[in-house]
Amino acid sequence: MRTLLFSLSFALTLSGCSQSVLGARFTCLQWKTQGQMFSTLESCQKCVQSQGAESLEQIQGCALGMDAMTLIDLSDASPP
Repeated sequence: MRTLLFSLSFALTLSGCSQSVLGARFTCLQWKTQGQMFSTLESCQKCVQSQGAESLEQIQGCALGMDAMTLIDLSDASPP
């Protein structure tokens, strides 16, 4: 009985995690389609997952910062 309950709770946890990832992806795709998000989809998704989707401006700033950090990291890795 314990094994069954553990398995069910584990499955519900996994389905909740995948739902939040899919929800973040859908939200970011919707914003990009509407022309409200200019950052990469990956950065937008990470920001929505960590901060929620209540404030578009907050997510725009977060995603822009993540993209900028990626560009800075790439420029540091290339030889002069």
